Amino acid sequence: NRIEAPDHEVKAFLECWRDLAPFPEVGDALRRLKSTYRLIALSNGEPWFLDHLVKNQICFDFDAVISVDVVGAFKPHPGVYRRAATMLGLEVGQCMMVSANSFDVVGARACGMRGAWVNRGELPYEDTPYRPDVTVTDFTELADAIS
Repeated sequence: NRIEAPDHEVKAFLECWRDLAPFPEVGDALRRLKSTYRLIALSNGEPWFLDHLVKNQICFDFDAVISVDVVGAFKPHPGVYRRAATMLGLEVGQCMMVSANSFDVVGARACGMRGAWVNRGELPYEDTPYRPDVTVTDFTELADAIS
């Protein structure tokens, strides 16, 4: 089915994406984690959009920002996680995927990565044997759990 929407509503919706901002505790938690880990952004977003978010909204110096464009598939396809690990010179088992999306953690766990699920809304997890290594409610709790 096709959803009809006036052009001005579509434009307004797309502009909202440009203004995405991290939750308040994320910056401090990322700085804490960076003292111990390499931090990589791995996203289904397009490179131009990720560049905008990292520079203008998140304002954090990630060690790398990887778009799934380099693989030609979207997460949770296992090739995405494997390619990211390879690009970093790591084995998948040396990496941990941190996500608020349970499907993303499932995809990472299924190909051998560790996984952390940031479950802010007490949502149910996927019905799968690929469970997260750690479940937290925010990034401060994540930094406490793995630092």
